[in-house]
This record gives sequence, C-alpha cells and structure tokens, in this order.
Amino acid sequence: MIAFIDLDGTIIDSFKRHYILLKRILNKYGVSKKFLYDDYREKKTDGLNNIKYMTDVLNISDKLAKEIQKEWIDNIESKEMLNFDVLYNDSIDFLEFLKQEGYDIIFLTARNNEKLTLLQLKKLGLYKYSKKVIIVNTENSIANKSAIIDREKNNDCIMVGDTEVDYKSSKNCQIDCYILNRGFRSLNFLNQIGVKKSYTDLYKIMEELYDKKL
Repeated sequence: MIAFIDLDGTIIDSFKRHYILLKRILNKYGVSKKFLYDDYREKKTDGLNNIKYMTDVLNISDKLAKEIQKEWIDNIESKEMLNFDVLYNDSIDFLEFLKQEGYDIIFLTARNNEKLTLLQLKKLGLYKYSKKVIIVNTENSIANKSAIIDREKNNDCIMVGDTEVDYKSSKNCQIDCYILNRGFRSLNFLNQIGVKKSYTDLYKIMEELYDKKL
C-alpha cells in the first residue's frame, strides 16, 4: 500500500510564509494599500493567485504585480522563509497511523528547491516517515504529479492533499483521493471544481481509512 502525501497545506502549514514574504516585498515597493492576512487567505484559498490579488484587490498595475511576483517566487523557498513553516497539530498522528496501517509514505510535493525541502523535512521530523520524497517542478504540476503517481503506484494507493493539483492528479491515475479544505483551497473552491467530499482535518481522514478497512 502506498500513500502519496502532499506537503504544503496538508502536512505543513506554510501559509504564513506566503503572506509574510508578499507583505515584505509590497512594503519594499512602497505599496501603501492595506494587506491583511485574513483577506489574503480568504481570497487565495478561493482560487485567486498572487498576481490577480495584487491587480484586482490592491489595484497594482499588471507590470508591477508581475515584477513583485517574480521576486516572491525567487525567495519563497529560501531557508529564511521556510523557517516560518510549522506542522499541523494532527500531522504526526496521521503519519504514525499510516505507518501502523502498513502504508509506504511517499511525500509528493511541487516545489523548486529540493535540497532545502529535504533539510526542512528532517528539521520538522517528517523525513523518517517517508519511503521516498519526490519533488516535482511547480510548472505543469498536475501532469508532473500524475506521471510520478503512475510510475510509483501499486494496486492499493491513496492520495492526500489540499488543492486541485492533488485532486486532478489522483483522478488522472484512478486512485482514491482525500482532499483537505483547510490548506490552500477552501471548501467553496473545492466544491466548484467537483470535489464531492473534503475534510477539515487529518483525523477525519484517519477515521474514514480505518472504517474502510473494516
């Protein structure tokens, strides 16, 4: 049995990192508009990306928004910014449960800095749970994740994630999918893309997996 597990928004709470860095860059460029955490989180989890948020909400020009976004991408996975990440309260319990149930855990994440991702997993105590850590490029991440799942999967696999990338990748590969609505996508957004059932926390997924086994 294999469990493909996404990291950001699933096991690792990394939203604070996204907000802090964007706020820092906006301040650097002298953007005086109020940039509030709750508003940013609400709109981003409803599907608005950084550029659309800056142009539609903060009324920043498209040219400046793209310049800011480039700087954001260049720095979002720096060692300094990754230090803002924390584990969700249920992450370790969930990984322990999967191991006890006989799943091989493959962390499957879309990032750009493999070295710092591995260092972060060791620092957070996650690396020891993984059979493999596979990092795909953030561009074309649905196709990239789908290709990895197809390559690695056996007859009994699950995918646990929090975005349309995880949902569509699992559907492409015809494996069971469990999507959280607490991470980078809201319940409303997930419903709109066809996710019939999503979960508020990993404990609820644990319960469902346990019941399924009975």
